[in-house]
Amino acid sequence: MDRAQPNSPSTLPSAEVGPGEKEQLTKGRAHADTGHPGKPKHRQISRQQIINKINLLNFQERPLSLIFRHHKYDRFIRLAARPLPCKDNQLVCTWEQEELNINKICSAYRFECFHITLQDNLIEVKARVEALTERQIRLLLPETGREIGARTTIRHECHDVTAFLFQNGALFCGKLVDFCAQRFRIVLECSPPQTFLWIDPERPVDIVLASDGDTLYSGDCKVISQGEGKLRRHFVVEPAQWQCRRFKPKEFRSLRLQITPSPNGMFVHPFFGRTIQLKVHDISGCGFSLEEYEHEAILLPGMIIPRIELQFSDGSTIRCMAQVVYSRPHRRTPKGQILRCGIAILDMDIGDHNRLLAILQQVKNPNMFLSTKVDLDDLWDFFFETGFVYPQKYGFIEANKEKIKAVYKKLYTETPKIANHFIYQENGRILGHMAMVRYYEKAWLIHHHAAIRSSYNRGGLMVFNQINQYINDSHRLYSIHMDYVFCYFRPQNKFPNQVFGGAARHIDDWTKCSLDTFAYFHLAPDKIDGPGLPLGWQLSEVQEEDLLDLQTYYLSESGGLLINAFDLLPDTPCPGQLASEYRRLGLIRQKHLFSLKHEGTLNAVILANVSDIGLNMSDLTNSITFFALDGHQLSSEVVLQALAEVGRHYQAPEIPVMLFPCQLAPTLGLVAEKDYSLWILKLDYTDECNRFFKRLLKFIHRG
Repeated sequence: MDRAQPNSPSTLPSAEVGPGEKEQLTKGRAHADTGHPGKPKHRQISRQQIINKINLLNFQERPLSLIFRHHKYDRFIRLAARPLPCKDNQLVCTWEQEELNINKICSAYRFECFHITLQDNLIEVKARVEALTERQIRLLLPETGREIGARTTIRHECHDVTAFLFQNGALFCGKLVDFCAQRFRIVLECSPPQTFLWIDPERPVDIVLASDGDTLYSGDCKVISQGEGKLRRHFVVEPAQWQCRRFKPKEFRSLRLQITPSPNGMFVHPFFGRTIQLKVHDISGCGFSLEEYEHEAILLPGMIIPRIELQFSDGSTIRCMAQVVYSRPHRRTPKGQILRCGIAILDMDIGDHNRLLAILQQVKNPNMFLSTKVDLDDLWDFFFETGFVYPQKYGFIEANKEKIKAVYKKLYTETPKIANHFIYQENGRILGHMAMVRYYEKAWLIHHHAAIRSSYNRGGLMVFNQINQYINDSHRLYSIHMDYVFCYFRPQNKFPNQVFGGAARHIDDWTKCSLDTFAYFHLAPDKIDGPGLPLGWQLSEVQEEDLLDLQTYYLSESGGLLINAFDLLPDTPCPGQLASEYRRLGLIRQKHLFSLKHEGTLNAVILANVSDIGLNMSDLTNSITFFALDGHQLSSEVVLQALAEVGRHYQAPEIPVMLFPCQLAPTLGLVAEKDYSLWILKLDYTDECNRFFKRLLKFIHRG
């Protein structure tokens, strides 16, 4: 049991007699926080209403508060008790505190009243004690009680939320007692030599609120009031700022749209555990806004909501982890001021995020479709009609058409988490198409860009804008695993060279957006004669030191992003998560790394990517990349023999090979069929890229 001195709530437990209630008990005045305009003070509550509220507490397994006044001095204590079901004027409560010395209490205190706290109402009931024991108290209810406090803002009692206060290197720990968005109360403890004098109430303090080891809020606050306890003290604090920044601001922001009918946002409040449901005002792929009344405000800027559910009118739901980033007055109504609160999406399952973006794209343009199920006959008609499948490419497709059909059925009808497709169609006819696949742990490959020739500026640019908006909306979410996007294109191909190559040249910083060129040829392992590698040459699994040498060589030769994007850093984890996702879909994703050495000296690193035939139409996802670190000792015989050994991981009779640097091909006596450019964008720099895209695409569209 804690005792409270006058004007000193700090020594009381969470269900305490506070300063405002002290005034009510001693002077009969209204609570210090009262003030709804026109709302009567001390409204009478009938016995039946009291019984209903008592039974509500019992149903919710919440205590009520019994107030005891000192026989001699003007001080009070509060004891928490659990009410049993009540049917008539008799109320029985059991003590919440174990081993309570009730005889000692009664020697100094007498029962005064009990309080029922429900949201914004504090109800006082002047009951009479019929029996009092160590285990329970039996009370006789009066005809009426009174509503002695109606706060201008509703405060919610909190449980199991740890509070930390930091100021100038000092740390105090405690718990969150009650909460509303405007201000909240914490109780802190100190351990000598700590004292509460270490806290300067005139200066800001840093408050952290956490539960089960997860941080739910951190921010600068102002101390509004505090108690006088020596080792345990209550502090009332209010946020110093009503806006926080979760992500680096963008020049090209996500477009927020209003949906009719608008969805609801429903979540369990992380501080006090009640289910909250608020209306969504507008929404984008990165966040949304909710509206609430100021006097009921429970959205604190900086507060993390571990799970919030967006409920749409058709009954579908989308879940995410979110954070409140601002709260500001929006409009005034007869019921009070309405606040608009911005919510940033911190993470969302890729399937839910695709569904959200698909809805938003349909609202913006009903002809745009994201990762919806596709009629495969229509898709293949489109690929052949656009010339995307040209005669030479069809030779490869025809030889593997059953396998390729099976792969495309999985990608376009089973909504996998490792692939997306973007389609623009009018009257059921596909006019533009683009796709992307997650091929490395944090990098997605953009491919399959095609459009009907007669409407390229419409369909082709539409799907390009779709995928660009998708990247802008998605890359910050952990579950999307998108730190980089990349694509391969022929330098002679005008559109991708203008768009992707032009962006890299415009940014002119290979650490943000890079271009590398590879010599491309096919390897037929069964046709390579010879006993194997010449004497002194070894092909083995790559070692950490080999990857460090590769990184150093690549940065000096190119300075681009390939090493990071392709998971070739020494400390990069094995691609187990990505490979397992492919396996779950019945697809293949393997990555093998080899070092080619001569008498212990590294000459080349070989990256063997193994996947299903046709995952990429040019089969670049099922290819070998040969990094020649030292071309002086390499020869065509050594290169081809090494590639033939690596080729045993493949089932195809011919394997695409890309050689870096490309200018070594003639030196090594290798005949390149063509060149491929590799474009990589680090998604921290989407604004720089989008500035270029915006100007270029306006020019192309006018043309």
